[in-house]
Amino acid sequence: MVDLQRNLIPGPTARWLLFARVWLLGLFLADMFTMLAFVFIDFTALRNPIWYVVMFVVIVAFATSNVYYAVVKKRELANGYTTLPMDFPNTELRDPTNGRVLNPAGRPLPDDFSLKRARAENAESDGD
Repeated sequence: MVDLQRNLIPGPTARWLLFARVWLLGLFLADMFTMLAFVFIDFTALRNPIWYVVMFVVIVAFATSNVYYAVVKKRELANGYTTLPMDFPNTELRDPTNGRVLNPAGRPLPDDFSLKRARAENAESDGD
């Protein structure tokens, strides 16, 4: 998911939380369809307490992940994880803290690119 305000890709933890929420939603839908099928086959399925326990756990986990996602997103943004724009090959990559250019437009990013190392290299080249 992209932060629409700053057009940023989420960092690693926020990305994992989005992945987890998709699976929780899938589990919720699978549980609902299973329950619906059992209702048409056998009406006693509505009395099964396990279904309610599973649904409660899934709903609580989904709600918790929504709250925690906002916390993690704010923390990762402050730490500089979420600073790669969606079209980063075509735009220059700037340090969000001081605005220095870390990667010029058109130059490919290495696979092991990290802001920490790019900031250190930029500081060395500027003599800071």
